[in-house]
This record gives sequence, C-alpha cells and structure tokens, in this order.
Amino acid sequence: MPVESSNPGDTLKSMVPIPACIGREVPGLGTEVAHFILSQPFFILGTAREGADADCSYRGREPDLAGAWDPLLCVVDERTLVFPDFSGNNMYNSIGNLLCNGAVSLLFVDFERGASVCVSGNAQVEFTVSDEWRQVWSGAQSIIRVNIADVRAMPRRELPRMRYVSHAVGRCL
Repeated sequence: MPVESSNPGDTLKSMVPIPACIGREVPGLGTEVAHFILSQPFFILGTAREGADADCSYRGREPDLAGAWDPLLCVVDERTLVFPDFSGNNMYNSIGNLLCNGAVSLLFVDFERGASVCVSGNAQVEFTVSDEWRQVWSGAQSIIRVNIADVRAMPRRELPRMRYVSHAVGRCL
C-alpha cells in the first residue's frame, strides 16, 4: 500500500484524507489508516521494560546513502508493519526495551489537521536485515516488525496546529 507523490514538494496531507474511522478502535490497518500513517513524516515510538523504564522516541524519515529520502515504514499487511532502526544515541533505550518486552505503541500525529492514529501491538527486533529490506533502508542496523493488536484513530481538537515547513517523500516495496 505505498503512498507516493509525483512531486516531492507536494504535501501528502492534501492528497490523503483523515481516516473515516476517527473516534473509534478498529481491529487492523484498513486502507485509509494505512495511507494516513504512510503519509506522515514521523511517529513517536513508545516502549517499556517489564514494570519500569518507559521510553518515547522520535522516529522520522532518513536519507539514504545517495541523499534520497527513505520511507518512514512499510505496511506489510493489515496486521503487520515494519520500520528500520538506525544508529542513534547508542543508549539502545527502545531496542533494549523491546528485547525485554515486545509491547509497543506508535503514535502518528497530523498537527496540520488535528488528527492522530495510535497503533499498538507486539514487536520483534530483526538484527539481520534481509536483502529485501536492505533495498528499502540501506543504512538500517535492524528491522522492527510490529504485529498489530489494535488501532485507534482519534480526533484531537486540543492538538496545537502546526504546519510542516518541508516534507520528504519516500517509496516503499
């Protein structure tokens, strides 16, 4: 379900509607929700060790070795998504938490239109990056595969309204 823009200067938000399921929980990623999350430039990753050490971290698009922007994540099917892990601050908070406790939440926020989607599930860290995923994310140190348990699409009227100054668009499998 890749979402691409023919003109990288276009804002995907003008092309992708807010999911109709806003305000309720749905069992998996439908087409509308998949397009919505694929159009976002970042998400917040929430992880925690068993009973302690919760962590939230920003995950945004990364340029590949040639300077083109990689996709944020890939939707494999209605119940599975995959995203890369790149070298960061070398504290391994998110990966360390996932190795102890696979429970994960990904929060996608559209500040321009006041909508958000939270995807929760169980994640596995794949330290061997397959050739298939290496073609998508050449610099990834590992791949995180999320088996989706639930999706909540929420209107957030209280969210501050912000406009993205620039937005890089990647492609997916």
